[in-house]
Amino acid sequence: TGSTADIVNGQIQLEDDLSGYSQADLILAYDPIASGTFELPKYFRLLTPGAEAMQNTDVEIFDTQGVNHVLSASFVKTTTPNTWDLVLLSITGDVDELVDRRIKGITFLNDGSYGGLGGSPADDSSFQVIFGNDPSATRTIAIDLGTVGEYDGVTLSGGSSTVSARGQDGYASGQLAGLSATREGVLMGLFTNGVRKEIAAIKLTTFQNPAGLSTLGNNYLGASGNSGDPVPTRGLAGGAGAVRSGSLEKSNVEVAAEFVNLIQAQNGFQAN
Repeated sequence: TGSTADIVNGQIQLEDDLSGYSQADLILAYDPIASGTFELPKYFRLLTPGAEAMQNTDVEIFDTQGVNHVLSASFVKTTTPNTWDLVLLSITGDVDELVDRRIKGITFLNDGSYGGLGGSPADDSSFQVIFGNDPSATRTIAIDLGTVGEYDGVTLSGGSSTVSARGQDGYASGQLAGLSATREGVLMGLFTNGVRKEIAAIKLTTFQNPAGLSTLGNNYLGASGNSGDPVPTRGLAGGAGAVRSGSLEKSNVEVAAEFVNLIQAQNGFQAN
């Protein structure tokens, strides 16, 4: 309270009155003196955390509607030895609020491997964000810092520090572009954004005694008392065979009828 802000290039800019690593949060409020209301912003960009040892990184992420955003974050060295914070500086695009922009107490063991999250209570490795296209829900952006005691994530060494995001598991919006089937009969959807997803499965049925199936005509078979009850399953499971896309099984072909069609086609070719 009682702070004075500067307007820089049309934006309100505030500076912490203490030097060093700033952990201040900003909340705007007003006391209306007349009728009417106006909406105060809840999203603020953090220009710099103010610490001396910082390493910045950017990574592209996607919200639940497939809209891309660029997340900018900074690893900030704290006064505790071998301990850093990860601070979310900004997110591009339509963002309503950064509910939790700080992952505190990222520790490292003496051998430089990741040591887990400290603090009391212990923090979790995620940011909380409310996007403008989904203002009713707080979305969690989980950060995989690695395995405690291992070198599969963030590490610390005595040399100069560098940081980069290896990747993320989100994706842009896409349209179904094709289908493929696995030998298990799973239909895979191929989307224009490069994503492959299971969208359905072909249901197969087995019988304890397939030879006991009754003939219904036109190459159709039906269950009978001799065949046993049908048992639903999938390809390569429960005694069922594999599913092969682009193929026609001989048992599904009326051989005599196909021979007749072949002869008719040949006669037509000769007449032509």
